Amino acid sequence: MILVSGMSVLLQFVAAYLSIRMIRITGKRRAWMFIAAAITLAALRRSYALIRLIFANTGNSPDTAGELFSFLTSICMVIGVAYIAPLFLSIKRSDESLRKFNIELLALSNASNAIISIESSEDIYNQICENALKLFDLKMSWIGLIQEGSYYVKPVAHAGMEEGYLSSIKVTWDDSPTGGGPVGTAIRTLTPCWMNKDDALFQIWRSKAEKYGYSSLLGVPLLIGNHCLGALAVYSSTADFFDDRKIKQFQIFANNAVAIIENTRLIEYMIYALARAAEANDDDTGSHIHRVGEYCSVIARELGLEKSFINRIRIQATLHDIGKVHTPPHILKKPGKLAAEEFETIKKHTVLGSEIIGGHHMFSMAKNIALSHHERWDGSGYPYKLKGEAIPLEGRIMNLVDQYDALRSRRPYKPAVDHETACRIILEGDGRTMPQHFDPQVLGVFKRTMPVFEEIHQKHIDSCIESSEVDKWWYFQWTDELSAGFEEIDSQHKELIALTQKLFVTVDRKESVQQVGMAIDFLRGYIVKHFQMEERYMETYGYPGMDNHKEQHQKFIEDFETHQERFYQSIVDYHIALEIKGWLYNWLINHITKTDKALGEFLRQQIARSKYLLPE
Repeated sequence: MILVSGMSVLLQFVAAYLSIRMIRITGKRRAWMFIAAAITLAALRRSYALIRLIFANTGNSPDTAGELFSFLTSICMVIGVAYIAPLFLSIKRSDESLRKFNIELLALSNASNAIISIESSEDIYNQICENALKLFDLKMSWIGLIQEGSYYVKPVAHAGMEEGYLSSIKVTWDDSPTGGGPVGTAIRTLTPCWMNKDDALFQIWRSKAEKYGYSSLLGVPLLIGNHCLGALAVYSSTADFFDDRKIKQFQIFANNAVAIIENTRLIEYMIYALARAAEANDDDTGSHIHRVGEYCSVIARELGLEKSFINRIRIQATLHDIGKVHTPPHILKKPGKLAAEEFETIKKHTVLGSEIIGGHHMFSMAKNIALSHHERWDGSGYPYKLKGEAIPLEGRIMNLVDQYDALRSRRPYKPAVDHETACRIILEGDGRTMPQHFDPQVLGVFKRTMPVFEEIHQKHIDSCIESSEVDKWWYFQWTDELSAGFEEIDSQHKELIALTQKLFVTVDRKESVQQVGMAIDFLRGYIVKHFQMEERYMETYGYPGMDNHKEQHQKFIEDFETHQERFYQSIVDYHIALEIKGWLYNWLINHITKTDKALGEFLRQQIARSKYLLPE
C-alpha cells in the first residue's frame, strides 16, 4: 500500500503541474491557480499521511480501500487535465485564427475604403495593387485587363518587386500555353486560381519567376456579374502560400475593388460623353478633349504635383468647355470677328459650365477649370478678372493648355498654326496673346516640355475629314501598281489589303465596338507576322535599308496601338474611326508602293544570284 500511496501523491503533483501549464494555454490564470492550489494541498495532505505511515510506529494498518480510491482519483486528475489541455489548445488556436481573420478583414475593409476616395481609374488600379501587397507578406501584385477583341491581358498597374518582369512575359486568357497560368485561368474560368512556380502549367514563366523570387501565385478575376474585366495577380516568395482563407479574402477584396473600378470607369465615360456633347456645336473633334487632358497632365507632372492631381486633371480638364452647350451654333461657327454682344455670350460658357457640373466634390476640379480657364495671371481674363494665385492652379494650367491647342487648331475664323509658331506666340506674344497672361511657373514648365506637346498633338491630330464624309464608304483593293515584284510579299500584301478592307466595312457599317475591335486586333496580328517575314528576308540577304525599314515597322506598330487605345476610349466617335481608316490607308499605300517596292527589287536581284534559302 505504501507504493500505491506514493504513486497517488506523485500523480497529484503531476496534475497540479499540468494545471499550472494550462494557464499558458488558456490565459485563465486565476482559475487554474486555484485548481492547481487545491490539487497541491490534496497532494501535501496525502504526503503527510504517507510519511506518518512510513515513519510513525502507530501499529495501525493502512486503509487499503481508501488508498486504492485515492490512487484512482489521482489517475483521473492527471488524465482529466491532460485530456482537457488539447481542447483548450484547439480553442486557443481557433480564437487566434478568428482574431487574425478579423484583423485581415479589417485590413480588407480599410483597403477598400481607401480606394473609394480615389477619383481616377489609373489611381484606383495602383491603389488596389499597393493595398493587396500590404494585406499579406507578398513580393508583387499587378492588375491585367482584357483587351477588347483579343485574348491578350494588358498590365495596367503593379506594386512591389516587379523590376521589368511584366514587360518580359506575355499573358493571355485563351487555351494556349500563355493562357494556362493563374491569371489566364482565373479569367477563363471566372474563379480564383493559384499555382506554385513548379506547376506544369506555369512552365513557360518558371525561369522568370525564379529570377525574381516568386514561389506561389494567385490570380483573382475582376468580375462585374458574369463579365470579367481582367484579373488581380499576387505573388508570394513562399510555396503553397495561398490557402482557402487567403483566397476568400482576396476574392472579397477583388469584388470590392472591381465595383469601385466600374463606378469610376462609368464616371470617366460620362465625363467624356459630356465633353463630346459640348463639342457638338463646335468644329472640334474628339481629339481636342483628349489632347487638353494629356497636355494638362504633362504640366502637372512637371510641377511635381501628386499623382491624384495629375490623373484628375487629365480626366476632368475635358469638361472645360461644357458650358458651350448653351452657346448658339451660329456664334461658335461664325467665320468673321464676333460682335461685342456675341463675345459676351461666348464668355458666359465659363459660368454656365460650372453650373452644369454642379457642386459634387468629385468634380470640384472640373468646376474650377470650367469657371477659371479664361482667367489670366495679369487679371485681364474673364469672367471675374481674377489675378495671380487667386486663380485655381488647375485653371492656370488649363489657361495655357487651351491657348496652345486653340492656336494649333483650325477654326471657322482662322487657320491652324504649326507647333513652332504656337510656342513662339505663347512665349513672346503676338498682341492678343501675351506671356503675362500665364502663370510664370506654368509658362516655365511649358517651355521645358514643348516637344512633348508636339508629340501629343501628333498622337491626337484633328481629322481632316468633313462631317459629310462620315457615311462615305471606303474601298481598298489590290492592283498591280501595289506589287513589290516579289511573290511572297505580294501574296501577303493581297491578304493584308483584304483584311484592311474588311475592317473598313466593319467601321462603315458602324458595327459594335467589340466587332470593330476584333477586326483591328486580327489585322494587327497579321501585320506583325507580315513584318516578321519581311525582316527575315532582309536579315538573310543583308538588305542595306534594313534598319530604316525596321524602324518604320516599329513606328507603325506603336502608332497602331495608340489608335486602338483611342478608339476604345472614344465612346464610338466615328470621326476617330475615320481617322484610323485614313491613317491606315495612307500608311499602307505609301509603305507598299515605296519602301516595300525597294525591298522587293533588292530581293529579286539577290535571289536571282544566290542559292541561299530563307531559313525556317
